[in-house]
Amino acid sequence: MNDADVSALMDTLKIEKAISQSASEINFWQAKLDADTGSFVNMLQLGFGHLGFFKISGEVHHLDKGQWLFTRASEKLRHTDPEILQVLSQLAITRHRFREGADYNKQAQRVPASPYVSALLDFDALIELGSYWEAEKKLSTLPDGGSFDYLIRRSRLEDIKGKSDEAISTMERPLSEFVIEGVKTTIPFHLKLMKDPNFRAGNFTTKFMETFVFTES
Repeated sequence: MNDADVSALMDTLKIEKAISQSASEINFWQAKLDADTGSFVNMLQLGFGHLGFFKISGEVHHLDKGQWLFTRASEKLRHTDPEILQVLSQLAITRHRFREGADYNKQAQRVPASPYVSALLDFDALIELGSYWEAEKKLSTLPDGGSFDYLIRRSRLEDIKGKSDEAISTMERPLSEFVIEGVKTTIPFHLKLMKDPNFRAGNFTTKFMETFVFTES
């Protein structure tokens, strides 16, 4: 077994362990909720468990279940908890329900909610709804123009403006500084892709990846 095979096996084992842990957490909180069906705390914990499982496995029914549980918990609290409303906003945006996401965020702001998270969610919804000027205005309220949150959104905005080279350059910094330990990611691939002169110049077709060569250093 070569180094690449060993690395792939280790990644697989780590993912399987994470799935097992997430499943155990779901079972634990489901039992808690079964014993006290009116507990919004148990609903939230079980909801987080399902959302965590979705992130690992990509199984959409866990996203459905998590969103349903957060909605029930919010209803229990008469939609007065800003953090729950912001989670629901994020979930709606994840599902490309951008108007719904914007509405949840507006509800959260009336409570009030975290201004920083509100600005991020507003940008994410507005940019997809075509309100580019409003989205840029929200982006300008973020306190740290060098943060990962800011730069990935600035890159998206520059791309929409047709400034593809500036968008790529902006995206390179957060990717190069982003660290994930334990498993391999596609970050090295994307960094090399963004340095490719043909990609940066927009000289590519659907067959571009057939000739693009990536070797991990």
